[in-house]
Amino acid sequence: MALASRIARVAGKADEEAFEQLFRHYGPSLHRYVRRCGIGSHEADEIVQETMLKVWQYDSSLGDVDHWVCAIARNLCYDSLRRQRESTDRSMALQAERPPFEVSEEHRGEFLLVMRWLDEFALDQVAV
Repeated sequence: MALASRIARVAGKADEEAFEQLFRHYGPSLHRYVRRCGIGSHEADEIVQETMLKVWQYDSSLGDVDHWVCAIARNLCYDSLRRQRESTDRSMALQAERPPFEVSEEHRGEFLLVMRWLDEFALDQVAV
């Protein structure tokens, strides 16, 4: 059975057997693609599942099935990588608030004030 007819059976008739066949067809290659994007195995599994769940919403007016499925996976990868980057940025910001040396409670406020002032300067204005 052709992919297009399987998609139609899934989207139009909620055919679980057709969905399973599509998952077996797309799943492994989507997983490889997501892993090549730099996503871990567990999260790649989740992205593949989320991508395939969207097949239930497919409409032939959305264009070629293969491109549509790949675009969904790609967008979910971007979202995941963006979340990872934001998490890393937050972690780095928290680390920046912690001095790389011991600061007494008495001087901690002064240290944080100096750090905020340095953040306000452009990088070329700060001598390192």
